[in-house]
This record gives sequence, C-alpha cells and structure tokens, in this order.
Amino acid sequence: MKTQQKSTFIKSIAILFILIFVLIPLAEITTHLEYNTISYYAKQTICAMDYPFEVLSFKEIK
Repeated sequence: MKTQQKSTFIKSIAILFILIFVLIPLAEITTHLEYNTISYYAKQTICAMDYPFEVLSFKEIK
C-alpha cells in the first residue's frame, strides 16, 4: 500500500515538473510578452560619417 502511495506521489510530482518545463519555454517564445530582447540581425548603416556597424544591438523596454 505504501509503495503505491509513493508511486502516485512521484508520478504527480513528475507531471508537475513536466508542466512547468513545458509552460516556461512557451512563455519565452511568445512575442507579445514584454521582455528585454536582443536583435540578432546585422544592422548596417551606410552614410558619409562612417558610423560603425551594429552586429548585435540591445533594445530597452520603456
């Protein structure tokens, strides 16, 4: 009897951890949530002043 009780407890904890690890990456993937983000595209600016190229730029959320 005690073995089955521990088994159901372990199964419920495992399901809880699976739900946590499934929901957290989904929250990171969604674009409508406001996070500090990194732009991975190369930003090239060509002008007479020869400003340096920004390969990795950080955007601040206001």
